[in-house]
Amino acid sequence: MYIKFLLIILCLISTVSMAYAGEYWIKIQNVEEGEITVSEDIGNSWRTVGKVIAPVNELTEANQPGFTAADYGMDSSVVATAVNAIHIRISKPGQFSRIFSLLPVECSALDKDYKSYRGSAIITDINGEKGIFGKEYAPYIGSRVYLSKKDSLELLSSDYIPQRGDEIVIKVVSPVLEKPIKHIWIQNKINGYVMIVYEDLSISFAARVLKPVAGIGGFTGASLVGSNHIRANHPGVLEISTSKRFCNLGPDLNPSEGGQSAFQIVPFEHTFEYPCKENKFEGFFGYARTSPVYLILMPSSCVFVEKKRFSSKDKDGIIAERDAMEKTRGENPEILTEPEKVMNYYLEIKDRDYSSVFGRIVNFKPEERLYGKGFFFGGYFKAGTCDASIERKDQKEFRSIPEYNEGKNLTIFEDVEEIKIYYTGY
Repeated sequence: MYIKFLLIILCLISTVSMAYAGEYWIKIQNVEEGEITVSEDIGNSWRTVGKVIAPVNELTEANQPGFTAADYGMDSSVVATAVNAIHIRISKPGQFSRIFSLLPVECSALDKDYKSYRGSAIITDINGEKGIFGKEYAPYIGSRVYLSKKDSLELLSSDYIPQRGDEIVIKVVSPVLEKPIKHIWIQNKINGYVMIVYEDLSISFAARVLKPVAGIGGFTGASLVGSNHIRANHPGVLEISTSKRFCNLGPDLNPSEGGQSAFQIVPFEHTFEYPCKENKFEGFFGYARTSPVYLILMPSSCVFVEKKRFSSKDKDGIIAERDAMEKTRGENPEILTEPEKVMNYYLEIKDRDYSSVFGRIVNFKPEERLYGKGFFFGGYFKAGTCDASIERKDQKEFRSIPEYNEGKNLTIFEDVEEIKIYYTGY
């Protein structure tokens, strides 16, 4: 009965146009003790929310992989919003984008050679999950970034490098739907539906699950946000924390009395970035397809077709099939130069029961992509917002995700059949 009801609803899917309402600006003075202020009246008045501890005068390197998802953002814009970092893309003059970051006070002890953070970042005295790093004033993906010059604002140029004394302004325009969202509903199984449910109970079909999530990982920054809330959102990730918010943090944001934990929702395309022989054509982020801590989405026009399945104990069978898959890819090197072909390529994913499932994705609309687009990865969430709940097998009701404060646990979600994310990203 449930399936029939669901299919009837799906037939009534409505197309919802987007509108925008609400705006605030963030201004950062790039100098020691520089003020960090927010304006809610398009720059007519400003309120101080923090100060700069350490300014920035460099960017990440264009020839070194760092924050690769920035490649799917715009120049002079925010490409990541998180409780532990805001990443700003300047340009992509080489293989990788050049960025700089804004970091909360907890990140002041990070290794300066960690380029995605300390080496090219403005360190602030603002706590993670607060102010510009939380639900109050965090920016959205795509928020444009300007340089203040006397009485004008100019988008950052492609050759911009932050200078001492620069005033940087982020214009944040809040995205809203014409109809308020109640929650996002995810069937945690291969080919499961991913639906946006609106307050009037109409729905839209946002994506389909390629690989379900079965566990949680120790993701940096999850220790700065409470359980069930969004730790980070960028063109390739929506991360939900499953740990409490810790106060006493050590190097790399690791809490001294426990472990940070979270799971990530990622688009399939992100896992196939930069395929080459050195990584067996698996891509820069290919391990996500077999790691229990990632829930991987594909466009709603896609279906995963299973070819072979091996239990986790059948290691010989898994290895033999991986060898055959690698040979197939090696004989088709066009995937290195034609990334659009990866959507239909032979690959391996892990099911909730840890079976290794080999098959291919059939995409009925090859032009559709999720990376940097759509509801999950196109700028509709910000750090510190939303609440998530899960329904386990035989539970028959949704419950808040319990706090897990001991770091990663690769089996904790193996019986989770449904996930709801209650949207509070306005």
